[in-house]
Amino acid sequence: MKKILAVLLATLLVLVNVAALAENVNIIEKQKLPTKPESFELTKTYTTDGPTAINPADELEFTVSAAARTQSSEDFTTEQNTEKRYPVGIENVTVAQGDGDATITVTLPVYDLAGIYSYTINEVDTNKAGVEYLKDTLYLNVTVITNQETSALEVAGIAVHKGKVEGEKIDEFENKYTAGSLKISKTVTGNLGDRTKDFEFTVTFNAPKTGDELDVVNAIITVATPEGQDPLTTPATPVAISDWTDGKATKTFTLKHGQSVTFENIPQGVTYTVEETSVEALGYTTTATGDEGTIANAELTAAFTNDKGAIIDTGIELETLPFVLLMGIALVGVMALRRREDS
Repeated sequence: MKKILAVLLATLLVLVNVAALAENVNIIEKQKLPTKPESFELTKTYTTDGPTAINPADELEFTVSAAARTQSSEDFTTEQNTEKRYPVGIENVTVAQGDGDATITVTLPVYDLAGIYSYTINEVDTNKAGVEYLKDTLYLNVTVITNQETSALEVAGIAVHKGKVEGEKIDEFENKYTAGSLKISKTVTGNLGDRTKDFEFTVTFNAPKTGDELDVVNAIITVATPEGQDPLTTPATPVAISDWTDGKATKTFTLKHGQSVTFENIPQGVTYTVEETSVEALGYTTTATGDEGTIANAELTAAFTNDKGAIIDTGIELETLPFVLLMGIALVGVMALRRREDS
């Protein structure tokens, strides 16, 4: 009897397991879930504003909200169907200096329920000096349907709207980088001014602030000199990203009369101060214009003039002296002839 009961019990367990497996198979067969996530791409474009602007290297970051689902046949608020089951992923994208476009890949999850899944996407403002990041929120809608022929779930529609849920549909958006330039020039005036002398300058750049935080200067500030100008004795060098310490970068160089140097691709919002090493002890009077300010999408100029002059102390008009000498020589000659005739 016990053997019979054991056999019956074993048979019953097998039948239960087979029934459960069949039920699971039916569920899987009915849903026919996708085997891998789908993805789509957005294009990020860097535009520039300014005469010498070249977009900096940048790492683009994004945040994506949890899913909100509408028009679904099942309750989306239950613990079983929590929104955490349907995350959308966007990896950080690196943009090289001077590259205009970047491809952003948006990865979708595996959806196991039909419905319209909605997300919000925001670009992270990482406080790069001169860069205007995307301010508008992007609204992503993913429509998942049941295919009436195959009964399989499939992503039937993907749309990205800018600014609001029913806003403009887009597949690309932009960041804008704004930069300007600073020209520093030297002029020497006065009759005692030395136009062959090197005068020393120091320019200090300061990063802008967003709130209490210093912005990150991630652009290389380049240097240019006028074509045909004699080389600077102590040339100015580009300001590399590594030259910035605590939001400050300095460069020292020299200029003679008539020379200039231009710092280009300076991010908008960067402030500057240009100082000339004092030459007052040498008798020069220095005047400067534009020696401090804030960079915008314009060509700014810091002009320095050193003047050194003196009143010439003389009682003889140098311009008439040759004529006086000639008249004296002629007079001596006439007197010599008369003496000869008298004798």
